[in-house]
Amino acid sequence: MGMALSQTKIMKVLFVGYFTAKGGSAKATIPLALTLRSQGYQVNFAHWSLPEQIDLFTHNNLLDFSLHQQTNLVAKIIYLTQLARQHDLIIAVSELTITYACQLAGWFTSKPVLAEIQVNLDFWIKQKAVPIHYQLTRFFYPQLQAVRCVSDGLKDYAICQLKIAPEKVFTIYNPFNLVEITALSQEALPEVMNSWFTKPVVICLGRLESQKRFDLAIESLSLVNQKYQHPVNLIILGDGSEQANLQQKINELELNDRVYLAGFYDNPYPFLAAAKLFLLSSDYEGFGRVIVDAMAVGCPVIANDCPYGPGEILDQGKYGILIPNNQPETIANQIIYLLENQEICAEFREKGKTRSLDFSEDIINEQYAAKINSFITNYI
Repeated sequence: MGMALSQTKIMKVLFVGYFTAKGGSAKATIPLALTLRSQGYQVNFAHWSLPEQIDLFTHNNLLDFSLHQQTNLVAKIIYLTQLARQHDLIIAVSELTITYACQLAGWFTSKPVLAEIQVNLDFWIKQKAVPIHYQLTRFFYPQLQAVRCVSDGLKDYAICQLKIAPEKVFTIYNPFNLVEITALSQEALPEVMNSWFTKPVVICLGRLESQKRFDLAIESLSLVNQKYQHPVNLIILGDGSEQANLQQKINELELNDRVYLAGFYDNPYPFLAAAKLFLLSSDYEGFGRVIVDAMAVGCPVIANDCPYGPGEILDQGKYGILIPNNQPETIANQIIYLLENQEICAEFREKGKTRSLDFSEDIINEQYAAKINSFITNYI
């Protein structure tokens, strides 16, 4: 069991964030909130914008529209300040602007703010070409009371690049509901896609954005089909701004009968369970949730050894294959290697399932709740 509150006063925690259904923030934060409730906290959510999947929050009485209804940044900060007065701790789940706003509300009310870093902020700032955030992160983040990072690599980044005091930073990995994932993986695939799985399938999963480098996955698949004696299919699950560019690349490489942009699915687990291999081709990650998703259903993993997360999750290659970034030929060779060596593939399948247990929701949420309890004890 987790640590129970020692205080007689009921402590009130406010989570603030942008909780999309397609991202991992809702999946990670709601179970943590419920764990805190079970330990005696009063937990509330302030939604920066309207959640895409409202029932996730209404079912657990965690939906509050008031912050969402504020129409500009100043109004949101004013309203957050009012909420801060009613709570003992503010947890900024989303980075950058939301974290800045929470810190301002914390300053105005003398309430502590705990923030999260889910991705290398400098990579994001460079990719989105919004350099003002470089100065803002260096100003706000070192003044937070505590920062949770989702990987040790991000923790090092927070200390070395953002100049946050080491004693303020800690690592708690992302949690996974492994029982639910197993159940969801047993659902049937869409019938129209069954023919895609008559050939060995390599699968990718994520937003169709440049960071994910699905163009690299497509190049790798082209090389596989040039070298390997049997045809291999690539399925990419997700949607986003790069869809047209990726489709153009598929056309140029004449891979329309081998590469499929399948779109976004709420339940990707039957695809992962049916695939021969999972490929993570990203330039960078904060953690790499999809790697654990794949391992949990027994799909062997090949991943770019990008900053940050894959190397930690796969324990430097113990639980899957790590590839130096931007090497399509190496990726192709490793895909062929695993397809030709089913015993090694089966070994990674079993090792991956075992490794996924380290990220189970119960373990991670208890760790995080214990940190929050210790933090409140020290600051309040």
